[in-house]
Amino acid sequence: MAALIKEEKENTLEQEKIASIRYWVANILYQLDLIEPYVTLGFFRRPKLASVLGMKDLKDESEKNPQFVIERIQKVCHEIIETTRSPYPSNLEKNVASLYKTIDLTDTEQEILKFAIIMDYSSEIQNALFVLEEKINQERSNLKILSLLLELSEKSIKKALSPNSTLSLSGLITIRYRSSELYEYLDPFSSTFVDIMVDYENDDVYDLFKDAIRRVSSVTLTYNDFSHISHEIQVLRDFLSSSIKQKRIGTNILIYGKPGTGKTELAKFLAKILNVELFEVSYADKRDEPINGKERIAAYKVAQYLFGQKSVMLLFDEIEDVFDDIHLASAFLGKRPTQENKGWINHILEKNRVPTVWISNSIDIIDPAIIRRFDLVIHMPVPPRSKRKAIAEQFLGKYVSKQTINIISEHENIAPATISKASNVLDLITNQKKRADKEAHFIISSMLEAQGHKPLSKLKNLISFSYNPAYINTTIDLEHIAQGIAENPNARICLYGPPGTGKSAFGKWLANRLDRPFIVKKGSDLLSMWVGGTEKNIANAFQEAEKDDAVLIFDEIDGLLQDRHQAHRSWEVTQVNELLTQMEAFEGIFIATTNLMENLDQASLRRFDLKLHFDYMRLNQAKTMFIELCQILDLKSPDNDILCIVASLRNLTPGDFAAVLRQNRFHPIKDAEDFAKRLQEEVMMKNVSSNIKMGFVAS
Repeated sequence: MAALIKEEKENTLEQEKIASIRYWVANILYQLDLIEPYVTLGFFRRPKLASVLGMKDLKDESEKNPQFVIERIQKVCHEIIETTRSPYPSNLEKNVASLYKTIDLTDTEQEILKFAIIMDYSSEIQNALFVLEEKINQERSNLKILSLLLELSEKSIKKALSPNSTLSLSGLITIRYRSSELYEYLDPFSSTFVDIMVDYENDDVYDLFKDAIRRVSSVTLTYNDFSHISHEIQVLRDFLSSSIKQKRIGTNILIYGKPGTGKTELAKFLAKILNVELFEVSYADKRDEPINGKERIAAYKVAQYLFGQKSVMLLFDEIEDVFDDIHLASAFLGKRPTQENKGWINHILEKNRVPTVWISNSIDIIDPAIIRRFDLVIHMPVPPRSKRKAIAEQFLGKYVSKQTINIISEHENIAPATISKASNVLDLITNQKKRADKEAHFIISSMLEAQGHKPLSKLKNLISFSYNPAYINTTIDLEHIAQGIAENPNARICLYGPPGTGKSAFGKWLANRLDRPFIVKKGSDLLSMWVGGTEKNIANAFQEAEKDDAVLIFDEIDGLLQDRHQAHRSWEVTQVNELLTQMEAFEGIFIATTNLMENLDQASLRRFDLKLHFDYMRLNQAKTMFIELCQILDLKSPDNDILCIVASLRNLTPGDFAAVLRQNRFHPIKDAEDFAKRLQEEVMMKNVSSNIKMGFVAS
């Protein structure tokens, strides 16, 4: 029964559409006096038009007896006009009425909209209008033609089609003022919109635009997921909250950043915390075909009228593609924009009723004059290392080792979306019981290189042993220092002591603790053979650290900070002066390391907030580290004799342990005794000066 009712309804709709098309073909020919040219110019011989009028059998008569055919068509057209119950299908009538409840269209605007839609829907109506190109264009304006067809005054039609009318401003119809052809003069919102208006009855007005404007699903993200931009979130939340409450006109936010950094997710999160619905101007239809710029801008205009009185937000993604597509690139590509384009851009950024979040991958190509039109411009950075690590653990933890997680998190250009995509691939090519470090490394590195970034650091067949302050012999607790710097991130520290005691590694460990990038410059990286080159390199290093908010580490600073009293050349003094000047101006964290403290400029040392000595390992540190590494290497626990070998070693450093672990890659350690002997060999190779304290420091 239900199927029968559905079939009857479909048949009724089809009959309504046929009747509507017949009515408008007849009306155009009859009201515009086109029947005679329609026959004499050969249009009648087109089978579709003849069929619409139900006069296909008279096609051949049009040549033999044209007057007879003309009179017959006049009679048929008059009968069609007089007997047609409604000039439009019921779906179209109902959908326009539904639109009227949301978008306050005048009666004239509603009539024009219905006619424009049925005209765009029917190729037969367009064929009937082709006669206008031959006869009427030179005699009657489009306003006059519409007045005759719709039986409305030219004055009311002119008002309804003016640039400031609701019909025009809403984007439901784009009026092509320069077009002389009626079927081009009135350009409906989109072809999909036309089909929906005619073919379907929609209870929800938003369904009329569901391909072009769609509800955005909510997110499960929390404030913690955006902790790296907590200040920006606060500003955005407060600004949007006030704008929505006050129904502020012209609220626009531009969010930009590298692809995959979470710009769209941020927009969703803002809607979530503000408890408002978020709608998106779609960039693809239900068939995943791209929507062109003209239709996207029309959708944006419609959205202002659909949601103008509601507490909602609008999302407009990939804006650079749109403006290029609709030939507004002149304004957005730094070229001199036309006055017309300027006025259009000013209008959409100053008159929009719905708060809009605009998203772009880059603002480099956008004219600064346009950027100034936005209320807020927010940069979405790649998440910091700790956040990248958490994301990598979330998506890849079941597939890869901690070493791979660390390598991924250290890459400063890896976006969350890249990690998520890699996880999707691994889901298909492996299972949770299998480690896929090499596969994950390959997938992510390939994506990074395709994006113009360097690949991940190489996987190392090396036992992972993280920096542990417990094995570093200093006079001050390193954890305590890290906590103090975290609270007051402005420090200049000089680390000195024998090689391998963990000075440079401390700088990297501190950066990770503070969740900041680190920049390491060796003295040889900064020294230049050109006059002034070293000073320039020093200045550039500090500028880079300031820009990236990074911990700056100058390793082996001996050649840069020599005692000026022993200088023989002027540039040796100027490079020291440049370094001291940059240190004074730098408001970040600067760490210098040296093995030769006594050779440094003594006056310069006063510029450091802290001079920290790193010494050889204490006996208890060496034994504990040795036992722990035996466990990691899956070696049998060392007995007292082996521990005595370790205890007998003098001048042992964490660097010695690292060297033996590197040997293990190609020359595996057999047992604990072998491990101890290799450490012994490392120590014996050292050439320690007689004036440096020998042996372990007492526990």
